[in-house]
Amino acid sequence: AIEGSLRRLGVDYVDLYLIHHPDPTVPLEETFEALNQLVEQGKVRYIGVSNFDRDLMERAYGLSKSILATNQVHYNLVVREPEDNGVLQFCQERDVLLTAYSPLRDGVLQHDVVRRIADRHGATPAQVALAWLIGKDHVVTITQSHAVEHFRENLGALDLSLSAEDVSALDNLSSGTMQVGR
Repeated sequence: AIEGSLRRLGVDYVDLYLIHHPDPTVPLEETFEALNQLVEQGKVRYIGVSNFDRDLMERAYGLSKSILATNQVHYNLVVREPEDNGVLQFCQERDVLLTAYSPLRDGVLQHDVVRRIADRHGATPAQVALAWLIGKDHVVTITQSHAVEHFRENLGALDLSLSAEDVSALDNLSSGTMQVGR
């Protein structure tokens, strides 16, 4: 697969190569043996995983001969599984980035608390949700958009400084208190 990707991209190596989702039918040891070879051959600079729980992260971390760069997981203000299952803590303790995907889904932008904080800062709910994520230790996020104005809006999260009170309210947010609309 990497040979085809390198050829299509017209490059000699990729910076980051991820296992998209754990496959119980493919031994993790064999997968990491191949990934480690790709790093040694210089075809891949860093390897990562996606959708790995804590147990799989521990196994992957032990099998990787190079830096395990990231675990890409579904994580946002409403979906807190990486906090609950120990994946976030594992990543923070071992200097592995947690890449949060779908940061603006699951009703995040309609949450009453998010909207109030956004209003108070003259920001958008998306900026609040993204600022909360990137304010966490070892967390980065990826968004998807086809509209330039959404890219610009999302970049505004970098300039948003949430107060300790804001962060605490967002940390303690519960999907049960959602009020859609305004």
